[in-house]
Amino acid sequence: MSLRAGGKAGPPLSRTGTHSTTPSDMPGDLPAELWLRIVYLIPDDHFASLFWVNRAFYQLATERKYRHLVLDDDRPSAVLAKLERIDLETSQFAIPEDVTLADRLLTGLSGLQNVNELAIEWMMASAPEIPFCFPLLNALFQSLGQQLTTLTLRMGLDQLCQLAENGPALGSLQELSLHIGRSELSETRPEDATQNQEKLASFINGLSPTLRKLSLSSSDHVRLEPPYLDLVFLPHLRSLAFHLPFDSHHIANPHGLNSFLKLHTTISELSLIPCHCCKRPPKSQLMDTDEWLQEVFTGVDFEELRTLELGLNTLGGDSRVPPVARSIGTVASNLSCLTITGVLTSVEDLDVILRPFTKNGNSTPKKVVLEVHVLSRQVLETIFKTLPNLETLDLTYRWVSKAGNCDEGFFVQDLEGRVYPGSGHHPLYS
Repeated sequence: MSLRAGGKAGPPLSRTGTHSTTPSDMPGDLPAELWLRIVYLIPDDHFASLFWVNRAFYQLATERKYRHLVLDDDRPSAVLAKLERIDLETSQFAIPEDVTLADRLLTGLSGLQNVNELAIEWMMASAPEIPFCFPLLNALFQSLGQQLTTLTLRMGLDQLCQLAENGPALGSLQELSLHIGRSELSETRPEDATQNQEKLASFINGLSPTLRKLSLSSSDHVRLEPPYLDLVFLPHLRSLAFHLPFDSHHIANPHGLNSFLKLHTTISELSLIPCHCCKRPPKSQLMDTDEWLQEVFTGVDFEELRTLELGLNTLGGDSRVPPVARSIGTVASNLSCLTITGVLTSVEDLDVILRPFTKNGNSTPKKVVLEVHVLSRQVLETIFKTLPNLETLDLTYRWVSKAGNCDEGFFVQDLEGRVYPGSGHHPLYS
């Protein structure tokens, strides 16, 4: 059992642009954990002014600045204010060179008999592209479809549904990954959008004889209720991933999702990473979160689930632990490995995530993978007391807590001789 220390960020620059020679780790008047809880209550647009408070603020400000960027409808004026240049180069008509290139491409691909994996990215389709690209994709599937075992499609929802309508023959497909972009129909013609999504469900249903792994992801504002309502039992499905908005705003009717989950309680791998895409309506317009989660997981018991990945909320100004974390642990009765994606900033959040796995007589995980911002003795005690059957802990940390005027060297020396329940009489730190 071992701990792995992550690298520290460099010292913050001073206001004159040079590196500070004595960077401050944490002010001594407040515990590090409290500073980190304050950080996540501050919206992004106010965070830059606090960049110089201490090392925690510096590193988190850097992470927010360079993390994956999602442009949504929340503050378009702020985006437009920083926009300086736009270049558009779109051909309005297919030219002979394009057609010749497509023919040569298809001719070349038809001779590739060993290709079993295909990835297509077409997130921002323009009107002139559609008459050319769809025939090309259909011809591509006719050439390679029967030999593909893995398919990844990163497309707008409307284009994805249109492609699925043609029903490409994929008789050997085992892994399907769909990254779903924004739907224009959902905003202009909701009725057509519903019919469109039914075609997507029909496409997935057609893969039931062979499909073993299904991944649905999106960071855009899409409503995916019809596919859940229309999906059938996929008898060979063993791995399922939801990396998308997972709330009552985007899945207003939880019954379809509940039915789908109850049909697939034999999965062995589940990845659940709720994503933020847009500003949520007032709570009065939405179904209560706890009631919604209860309906989603009613009657669900993942008895054969062995590996679970649970994502934390990365949005400043909101709870670090997503509400679904309170429910998913109670329906995973025999979990072997739990991976927490994201950085935990408090012992309280850690306890909120781990505690549900001890309820209903569930067998607690034997392996946990997680990252904490500040490593303290309390963090370790919470993990081992909550999960007495733990055999492997893969823990990454940013800093060591200096509570009690304890420096990092002394803390490590203390860990070298400390044995916790579940560590098998072996020292924790090596």
